[in-house]
This record gives sequence, structure tokens and C-alpha cells, in this order.
Amino acid sequence: MKHTIILLVRWAAAIGFGIASYVIGSETAAQETGDFNAVMPLLYSIGLLMLAVICIAPELMHWGSIPIRMMFDGLFTSSERGVPPPDYNVTRVYCEQERYAEALEQYQQIIHYHPDEFLAYVEGIQLAFQVEEPEIAERLYKKGLSGLTAPETVEHLKRVYAEAEAAAREAAAQPADEEAAYEEGEELPPGEPR
Repeated sequence: MKHTIILLVRWAAAIGFGIASYVIGSETAAQETGDFNAVMPLLYSIGLLMLAVICIAPELMHWGSIPIRMMFDGLFTSSERGVPPPDYNVTRVYCEQERYAEALEQYQQIIHYHPDEFLAYVEGIQLAFQVEEPEIAERLYKKGLSGLTAPETVEHLKRVYAEAEAAAREAAAQPADEEAAYEEGEELPPGEPR
């Protein structure tokens, strides 16, 4: 919020200085006298224009540096050109089609090419536990602990793994409880398979 306010103030000042520079400069240009005092407003207008440019200098530098950055990115990061961007749509389609092995493979491919992609670890671990593949979940978890660099994402990954593991244990224990209740003659809730 504070950054936005400062940005708006700088742009308002730049616009104000630019308008003042134009007004003073155009009045001075309209007077065609060779008097030195007539030239002073023109110098003031140039100063105001410089203040306007200084107010928006960070944005101008950012926009102006984009072509240069693109050129250097092309020179020094050409090895990454063959790396596909992470595509979670494919994994979600695989999950909708119940092609879980292929979805897990896709998550592992995303992690291979983008080891800092937190979402791939989270969704991959959750899916692995969901389809009863705890070995894959543990492998993704260990790779995430070594691949992620931000401490808060590592802590979040630990929580996600613990929650997914607990949910998998609970889901594995639940059918056994239902079968035991059925064998004892208890009624299952309506709609539950026997």
C-alpha cells in the first residue's frame, strides 16, 4: 500500500512538472525577444522537465532496460530454452481421467525441470498418498526438502506431507472399521456399500 501511494505521488509530481514545463516553455517560445530575461523561463522549463523525468526514473529505467535484459538473457541462459514450462493442466486432466500414474509422472517431470516449483511437490505428494503410493510421496518430499530454498516453503512442505500422510492413514483405517462394524451386524449409513 505504501509503495503504491509513493508511486502515485511520484507520477502526479512528474505530470505536474511536465505540464508546468510545457506551459512555461511555450510562453517563452511565443515571445521572440533576444532579451536574457526572456530566456530564463525557458531554462526553468528545462529544469522542470528534468524534475519530471527524475520522478519517473525508476519506471523509465525498467522499461528502457527490457530490450537489453532480453538480449543478455538470450546470450547467457540459452541452455534453458529447451525446458518446458510447468504445465499443471496436463496433470489435472490425467487426474480427472483417473490416470494417476501418468499424473504422478508429470509432477515428477515438472520437478525435474523446475526444482523450485512448490506446487508440484504439494500436489504430487497429495496425489501419491491418495493413490496409496507412499514411496513416491516420500521421494517427492525428500527431493522437495533438498530442492526448495525458501525456509517458509520447506516448512509448508513439511506440514503438507504430515497432513497428507495422516489423511492416508485415516483413510486406510476407515474401511477396516466399516468392515468390522458390518461383521458385528451393525447397520452402515444409507448409501454406503456393503
